[in-house]
Amino acid sequence: MRAKLDDLDFSKKVMNIQCHGDAAFPGQGASYEALTLSKLPKFNCDGSMHIITNNQVGFTTNPDDDRSFKNSADIVKPFDVPILRVNTSDVQAVIQCCKLMIRYWIKYKKDILIDMVGFRFYGHNEVDEPSFTQPLMYKKIRSMPTQPTSYAQKLISEGIVTEADVQAVRD
Repeated sequence: MRAKLDDLDFSKKVMNIQCHGDAAFPGQGASYEALTLSKLPKFNCDGSMHIITNNQVGFTTNPDDDRSFKNSADIVKPFDVPILRVNTSDVQAVIQCCKLMIRYWIKYKKDILIDMVGFRFYGHNEVDEPSFTQPLMYKKIRSMPTQPTSYAQKLISEGIVTEADVQAVRD
């Protein structure tokens, strides 16, 4: 990232967007190390935009068993990084958070983080069987409509699209 900024003479042509998993962000140490170095002249990249895809399960581990603090995003608190926490089931809220993140970064050239809290419908990596290790959570998840279905229903009820529009996209 920093090399690209140097090549472009710190122009506004480069945005540093980093996507993290909820267990990896605090657990692997690289995020904390990068934040620690981020204000040093030779490492500064005028802020990064971090997005945590927080499915509340670090592979097969409950959050209470994989970190000493409540939320995976909490490691940014010593660095005065704003945290926007959003429910992934609310698509419009996720979009608003992304827009706010970009406006913040453009104005202040500082790190900002979105903690997108939700779940993966088919488990940690979309191929495992999550009910082996998270039976209660996944019993509830499997009783819920999928994200595309619930969002389509919302758009139909608001008169933004019709059933035919939704079916055309699905086809």
